[in-house]
Amino acid sequence: MPDTNDSAQVAEEPQTAPVEVTVEVTEPDEAPEVPEWVSDPVAAYKAVQAARREAAEARTKLKTEQDAAAKDAEERRQARLTAIEKADDARKKAEARADAAEQRVVAAERRALLTGKVVDLDAALELIKPEHLSTDGSLDVDAFLEARAFLKVPEPDPEPSGPRLSGMNGRSVHAPDKSALNDAIRRAGRR
Repeated sequence: MPDTNDSAQVAEEPQTAPVEVTVEVTEPDEAPEVPEWVSDPVAAYKAVQAARREAAEARTKLKTEQDAAAKDAEERRQARLTAIEKADDARKKAEARADAAEQRVVAAERRALLTGKVVDLDAALELIKPEHLSTDGSLDVDAFLEARAFLKVPEPDPEPSGPRLSGMNGRSVHAPDKSALNDAIRRAGRR
């Protein structure tokens, strides 16, 4: 092992001299400038109105910039779409239109089936439930009218009341009831 002299190899550390720092405190000659609106309410109101106008203008500008950025982003997205994605989007839109058209056709078929058989067609269309449909999805009118008898159009009387009279050419004609004849005579006498 080599013999080393530790005392010879120790480097002397540099000594730093103390630094004097002096701070001069001076009194300001004038008080800080106070805005006019602090002491005047009218000026304060005008300052608030001006700040509100600036804020509204900034919001409008920001909204315009955001709309432009959103439009630009949508245009970039559309440009990135591949032909397959565009075809898929077109297919989805066509399916949606076809579904809407099919719903209109079904509604028209149901309307045609119920016309003349129910008192209120719109109410009847609203009251159709899945149990009123047959297995193929068409409306079972008889089942519907059984369940919703209050919507059914009342059947007319098959035979008018009153005695039968023979008419011309041997046909039978129903005679009107007496009250209707009496009313007709009274109306004729008033003229």
